Amino acid sequence: MTASTAHGTAARPCTDRLIMLRRVSKVVRGGRVLGFSAHVVTGDGNGSVGLGKGRGKDFSTALQKAGCDARKNMVRARVGKGTLAHESRGRHGATTVVLLPARAGRGIVAGKHVRSVLAAAGITDAVAKRHGSSNPMNVARAAIDGLLRQHPRGEV
Repeated sequence: MTASTAHGTAARPCTDRLIMLRRVSKVVRGGRVLGFSAHVVTGDGNGSVGLGKGRGKDFSTALQKAGCDARKNMVRARVGKGTLAHESRGRHGATTVVLLPARAGRGIVAGKHVRSVLAAAGITDAVAKRHGSSNPMNVARAAIDGLLRQHPRGEV
């Protein structure tokens, strides 16, 4: 875990969660050059969440670059204690993610990419359903969009 600042707040420990790792290759005159591509979601567990991707010659370099990119792209979502305030829909590309509040103790009932985003943001109880494209990066971006569409309980 590393510490970073999110939009002027005090330094909080951020946790990185790997959502996708791919081995990629490039064909050159001498043969194939292998590399890695990593997608990471990071969050402080208090509403700040970011998504990043990185590429490198080995796994650790790609993971480090993706984590740095995720911390650079952090956004602040208005989330309550443990669950969502209301239903919201997030969209990105051909992917739609429906986020629903859940009672305390239910846990996060969602696919692994949406679960990673919600857990990084500090949500402990929610239900989510993905419609459309299953591209992991688009699903994670749609989940973040759904979180950004949340309003505090007093405004709903």
